[in-house]
Amino acid sequence: MLAALKKQTGSTMHNTTDVDTAQRAIRAIEIETYNQEHPTPLRVLPPIDTVIIGVNIDRELRREKITRRLKARHQGYRSGYPRAER
Repeated sequence: MLAALKKQTGSTMHNTTDVDTAQRAIRAIEIETYNQEHPTPLRVLPPIDTVIIGVNIDRELRREKITRRLKARHQGYRSGYPRAER
């Protein structure tokens, strides 16, 4: 019954917790019945002007910088620095 209601409302069963227990299955059927009887109106949202800010760096250079920082951090820990104050 729930699968048929979801199909009618265009909803999908994205998890199985809707039908774990009889109580949850009944509640899911109630919700789908309500959704069928009270459809949500389609909302038209205004477009959002966006600006994407970022740094475009060569992949190899980025990997090299990361490796350099990791090695420096590793060396610092091996020599006891930087050590967090407690």
